[in-house]
Amino acid sequence: MIEDKDLLIRVAWLYYEEGLTQDEIARIFSLSRSKVVRILKRAREEGIVIFQIIGNGTNRLSLER
Repeated sequence: MIEDKDLLIRVAWLYYEEGLTQDEIARIFSLSRSKVVRILKRAREEGIVIFQIIGNGTNRLSLER
């Protein structure tokens, strides 16, 4: 199988950048959907995937409360 870190990167890229579903990715790599979920979680934990929110969210948050 693909080397561990390479798999994390490929799965994360397909999901977040290419917009494939977890089911589609599971089929491509012959994995279960739950394994794909765990891979995506690990990619976030290892810093391969990071999220950045741009904008002034404090105004929106205060309006929602």
